[in-house]
Amino acid sequence: LSPPSPPPPPSPPKPSPSPPALSPPPSLFPPPWIVTLLFRLAGRISDFAPPQREAIRRAIAEKAGVDAAAVSVALGGGAEREGAAEVTAAVSVDVVDEAAAERVREALSDIATSPAALQSFLENATGEAAGVLGTPTLAASPQAPQAVEDEAATSDRIVLLVVASLSAALACLLGISCIFCVLRRRQLDAQANAAIGPKGGVAASTVVKGGQEYNHNI
Repeated sequence: LSPPSPPPPPSPPKPSPSPPALSPPPSLFPPPWIVTLLFRLAGRISDFAPPQREAIRRAIAEKAGVDAAAVSVALGGGAEREGAAEVTAAVSVDVVDEAAAERVREALSDIATSPAALQSFLENATGEAAGVLGTPTLAASPQAPQAVEDEAATSDRIVLLVVASLSAALACLLGISCIFCVLRRRQLDAQANAAIGPKGGVAASTVVKGGQEYNHNI
């Protein structure tokens, strides 16, 4: 009889599947957005006094349903066309996220459909005639990451400044406490030495007996 054949070697273990790639966690603070209304007006920058700009700012804020502090109005000098001066205006609305930007854009969309629609809105806001040139543009976009990073860097610098100030104040308090302890210790040592006497704790007295002086240590 032939000897039995050896059992086959065990099959190697199957490699464990690689873990799925982890997607980056969503940001807890989404980047802020900005809604911008751009248009051109007939005239020069000096023709638009601060009260008129403030009236436009508040009218846009009311129309968009946001606080007036979130709205800014910027005017820039444009090129003269056919001898007439132009002013480029940019009205910006800062919002917290994309959803809020879409709501603001939708609220302002009707005044950005034509020059006549925007002109009527501006005249009602300022009470003065406004010559809108060309069709306005309305767009919503996230703010530049650099602006968000600058705000974060500013916050970090403020925190570091506060921590450094507290550390310096604590160091000053510790230094004052050490100086006070040293002075107090010297005062106690001086009082102790004065109580013991000039000969290291032994006070001397002189006694006269029979015409002779005797020194006794107390």
